[in-house]
Amino acid sequence: MQFANRLLMGAGAVVLAAMVLMVAAPRTVRAVVATLIRDIDNPGRATQVLQYCQAHSGVGGFFNCATDYTVPANNRLVIQQVEGNCSTPQGNTLANAIFAVNIPVADQYGNTQVTHQLPLVNEGPYFWGGPSVHLLFANSQAVNYYADPGSTFNFFADTDDFAGNTNCFFQFNGYLISYP
Repeated sequence: MQFANRLLMGAGAVVLAAMVLMVAAPRTVRAVVATLIRDIDNPGRATQVLQYCQAHSGVGGFFNCATDYTVPANNRLVIQQVEGNCSTPQGNTLANAIFAVNIPVADQYGNTQVTHQLPLVNEGPYFWGGPSVHLLFANSQAVNYYADPGSTFNFFADTDDFAGNTNCFFQFNGYLISYP
């Protein structure tokens, strides 16, 4: 009888310990994770538009819209949204729109640029300040890209408008977090 009593007491203690761990452990894990990813400098993580640029088509129908933003030292940029919209005279098209992150240190393959597709969708006719009808190509993508300190940014696109009548606006936005 005494053996059975001790056995039940031991089993009860094990069950009680397991219940305490089930309740306490997730909170502890969540607290540790929250501490690891918390941004002390900007706890509200206010979204800010970091860069906007404009480009016109030219000879060869190639756009290169270089931004003047560089990710500051000791910060990492978390990019949340990338947008682009272009207007071109009817009969022209746009293709191969790319958002590029220029990294300060080459990767293992020697690349210093990471590219992301930004497919521009033909939205149809757009009346560009007068009787001339243009086509509007646009896209807005919610993304989750990271850029290290010293990174810069470009937008690229191709068009068959060699007369220089195509106009594009690009932007990205996100927030900075502390980066050791």
